[in-house]
Amino acid sequence: METWQHFLGVRSREVKTVWLFFLHNFLLGIGTILVYVVANVILLEHNPARSLPLGYGMGALAMLGVGQLYTYAEHRWPLRTLATRTLGVVVCFTGLLGTLLLLGHSVTAAVVLMAGYRVIYLLTNLEFWGLSAVVFNVRQGRRLFSVISSGDMPAKALGAVLAIFVHAQLDLLFLLLVAFGAYVAALGTQRLVFQSHVVEVRPAPVRPAAPESAPVFRGVLGSMPLVACMGLSGLAITAVATGVEFSFLVHVKQKLQDQNTVLQYVGGVLALTYLAALLGKLLLTRQGLDRLGLPRTLLLLPLTALAGVALFGALPLLDVGPAGRLVYFCALYLGLEVLRRAVFEPVFLVLFQPLAPVARLRGHTLVKGVYEPLGMGLTGLLLAVLYHFPTLHQGVLFGWMGMLLLGVVLLLGRVHRYYLAELKTVLSHRFAGPAPILTTAEALEVREEVDESAAGMDLPDAEAVLVDQPLDSNTALQHPDLAVRQAAIRACLTANVAHAAAHASLQELAASAELEQRLAALGLLAYLAPAGQVTLLRACVHSLEPRLLKAASRAAAETPTREVVNLFIALLDEKAVRKLAADTLVDMGGAVLPVLETALQHYTDYPLLRRLAVVCARLGIPASRRVLVGLAQHANLTRRAAALHALSRFEAVATEAPLFQHLMQKEMRLAQQLLHGMLGANVELRSCLKYELTKVQQRLFGLLLQLYDRQPILDAQRSIARAGQERQANALEILDNLIPRPLYQGLQALVDVGRLSKKVQTFDQLLGPLPPESIVATILARGDEVFAPWTISVALRQWQPSPATVALLHAYLQAPNQLVRESAEDVLALLPARYPAVYAHWLSLHPLPAAGGGPEPPAPRVPAVERILLLKHTSLFAQTPENVLSSITPIMQEVAFMQGQQVFAKGDLVRPFLLYMKGKCASSTGSTSWLYFARATSLVSWPC
Repeated sequence: METWQHFLGVRSREVKTVWLFFLHNFLLGIGTILVYVVANVILLEHNPARSLPLGYGMGALAMLGVGQLYTYAEHRWPLRTLATRTLGVVVCFTGLLGTLLLLGHSVTAAVVLMAGYRVIYLLTNLEFWGLSAVVFNVRQGRRLFSVISSGDMPAKALGAVLAIFVHAQLDLLFLLLVAFGAYVAALGTQRLVFQSHVVEVRPAPVRPAAPESAPVFRGVLGSMPLVACMGLSGLAITAVATGVEFSFLVHVKQKLQDQNTVLQYVGGVLALTYLAALLGKLLLTRQGLDRLGLPRTLLLLPLTALAGVALFGALPLLDVGPAGRLVYFCALYLGLEVLRRAVFEPVFLVLFQPLAPVARLRGHTLVKGVYEPLGMGLTGLLLAVLYHFPTLHQGVLFGWMGMLLLGVVLLLGRVHRYYLAELKTVLSHRFAGPAPILTTAEALEVREEVDESAAGMDLPDAEAVLVDQPLDSNTALQHPDLAVRQAAIRACLTANVAHAAAHASLQELAASAELEQRLAALGLLAYLAPAGQVTLLRACVHSLEPRLLKAASRAAAETPTREVVNLFIALLDEKAVRKLAADTLVDMGGAVLPVLETALQHYTDYPLLRRLAVVCARLGIPASRRVLVGLAQHANLTRRAAALHALSRFEAVATEAPLFQHLMQKEMRLAQQLLHGMLGANVELRSCLKYELTKVQQRLFGLLLQLYDRQPILDAQRSIARAGQERQANALEILDNLIPRPLYQGLQALVDVGRLSKKVQTFDQLLGPLPPESIVATILARGDEVFAPWTISVALRQWQPSPATVALLHAYLQAPNQLVRESAEDVLALLPARYPAVYAHWLSLHPLPAAGGGPEPPAPRVPAVERILLLKHTSLFAQTPENVLSSITPIMQEVAFMQGQQVFAKGDLVRPFLLYMKGKCASSTGSTSWLYFARATSLVSWPC
């Protein structure tokens, strides 16, 4: 049973709901097909070439009237009340049809019965899909609509088989009584649905309008282009289906004159049709939708039907007789109905799901209650006219159907575009944030900048003083007016770079703690030695005084020496001045690029790499893009991720597409390896691999931005990052038909919540089978160039080394990361006891140092693994992945307190975040001590 659920795409928590809807649709299907059988049996008794068009026309008028009444009630009744009363009306209609049947089999009775069937079909359809549209979301609709809608297929097949055994009026009445009972039972299943789900339509905020179409087309479609295009498509499909059904029934009646033979033939074809549709819905629809994509799946029906209609023109050329024509019409009817019921309708209904719940229900009612009846009525009217022109009958009918199908092909293209536009609207509306507001602090900074600009106008006056009133150089170099002193230093050092008195005066200004003197020194930054420049700039930046910060930024931008650039690169790691440092580096221009490139190749910390890469991108010159493209090809995936994030600021370059496609292939192969590794991994390692997969996914989106249209990819990435796991796959809908199908299927597998084995199967089909290899061996072989420290630590702790692989341990014993290094030391400590042969081989490679003379062992400290687990067991970090927590451990510090020692007093501002490792503590509300430890203990802390 579980295997079938997995194959059909039914999650464990959805089983009850799916079975309820399946049973509900089964009962509705039994009732509907039995009413259909009764109506057709009586119609076929009275010249079907004339009575069928009359039945179609009257049925269309009745459906239009009932559809308008349903729309009126839909706006005024809650959905639960509307659904219950709709089924009540269906039960009453069935009883009335039974009463009418007792009165006789006249043409009027036959037409009224057919109109009654059409009304019942409309009401049951609106009730069932109205409930489904509210209970299931977009992604569930893609997976489950084909399953829940298949409930009516076995019911209709059963009804068609019953038709074979209908011979008398009593049997027809019995069929209507069975239909009556089925509808009553459907009311019972409806109540079960209400008990297990909250079925209501909540009002949604008004969404921004979708992209507008051409003026003429917009005038026809109105304010909801998606619903209008879907309605016109439904109208054309219904019109074609009506014409095919008419041709099939008329040819059956002409070929098989005996009523019993006709019923047996029609019943057999209907049974075969609905059984094939059932198998198609259960076995092909979901898989076909995943493989073909939404637009191709939608076009499958009209293109196949168009080919079938075109084949009609070849029948005279092939000299096909009456028996062959009957086979042709039977095949055309069967194929059209199977594709319509199994493929088109479930996928067509998915298109309503991005709409708000109220608009979704109204749109569905509009299509089913207005457009489809119009399609049937138009074909019925055409058939009624053509009845009087038998020579033109079939040619005109098939020409009409061919034109309609061509129109459907064109309309479905628009339908898919409007569907994607609705998805984009939903995403942008969901994640749109308010416009930034200028804070008071930012307003004050703007005011200070204006004031400083005004103050800078005094400098020419100071130089004029030196010109108009010549002073002794020594006097000028110590002048109390800083503007005069600054001008004197500049003049002396310009004339003589080695002027000792000027250098002394400048050093005095640079070393001063006074604001004005530091500002004067910054104006002369170019005349300081590199070390002096760095010292002055660092002191000014760390002062956090707004005027000094701005002056230091301007001075550094005008003096982009290697030492100054390296200083501001280091400042990118300090939160308080991070933005200033980045802006200053950008202001330095292209001169900073060589130092930036070296730093990008040197640092390994991802946050710093990302900031450096963003600075590189903000330079906005071709050389900076070349640096980032080169970094994206780096074997270290941390550097690649930083480069791809920064490259998202640039437009895609067509000539670089092969390069990024190659990187895409490598990332997909890595994802395949991780998925294979998760199959046999324990819970701890699987969690690590899942984290690594999220990193692969982020890099894949970065690569997509360099290959395809930016905005849909950004929308999808933003939605996946912020949506729940079940809804993540919805965001990928807007990428359908934008990126290659294999890549789309791979991304779907990554974000889907389905079975792991199914994801592995998908990647194996896309990329080919993967040679068997231990994921632990893969992690240790590729190391920190690919994997995060915690993932490597877990792999080391689960590693079973052999003489051939133990040499890998040496690199991890020298690792700069404490977590990795300590895990490697633990492995080495266990080698003598667990793997003596491996340890002996290790000693032959790395002999132990001689006893004595070595460095003293480090003081005992809390291992990094314990720190991470300690954080994980706090409520604050319980949901944070260990890979993220491992980035906190380097800044954690241990603090030891002796017995009775005060930690802090009540009212103190405690900056660090404290975690107790061991010991006991007590609190006191006395005047001195509020919290202290009862015996010696240690804490782990980091600054907040």
